[in-house]
Amino acid sequence: MSLDKYLAQVIAGVANKVLHAEPWATEQLRPHAGERFNVDCVPVFLEFWIDPQGLFSAEQTDEAESKKASVTVKLTAAALFSTGTQRLKHIKIEGDAALAHALGEMAQKVRPDFEQALAGLVGNIAAKRINQMLRLSLESLRDQANRITANLVEFAVYENPVIVGTSLFEEFGKQNRLLRDQIERLSKRIELLERI
Repeated sequence: MSLDKYLAQVIAGVANKVLHAEPWATEQLRPHAGERFNVDCVPVFLEFWIDPQGLFSAEQTDEAESKKASVTVKLTAAALFSTGTQRLKHIKIEGDAALAHALGEMAQKVRPDFEQALAGLVGNIAAKRINQMLRLSLESLRDQANRITANLVEFAVYENPVIVGTSLFEEFGKQNRLLRDQIERLSKRIELLERI
């Protein structure tokens, strides 16, 4: 079994636990039974099918033979580290519009409580600690990614000038406007002198 297939099974299992707590979501996915959606986030490519109960499956269902509708969600690494509307800039969705709409609406409205789901496996206190640790780890990763990006930009602008910084670019634009105004004034003076 490939790593992609194993990861898809794990994610489908976790997603199905969340979907069991949200019956409206399974009702919304039921009409799309047998349809496939993919998540392409290099280096992994995950395939999921929707089963007749409106749950996710990492294995092709019997109805999938007759249904050809599919959706591919392409994620970049930036999508994993960005938040809110910035994340949407790094996600590309292709395929069947009805299935994409159903998945998108479900993703927006479903708010899983991972701590509660985890508490059933490891207990309340351990689940709370694990949830805090994961949240802090993600915040730390985001912070580190932002710092690395800022350092790379600073290096590219000031240390090894490969690109022009905002302040230098604005100063260049200001000087350019002043020079243009001076040239216009000079040309008007020349015109006045030619008339005399």
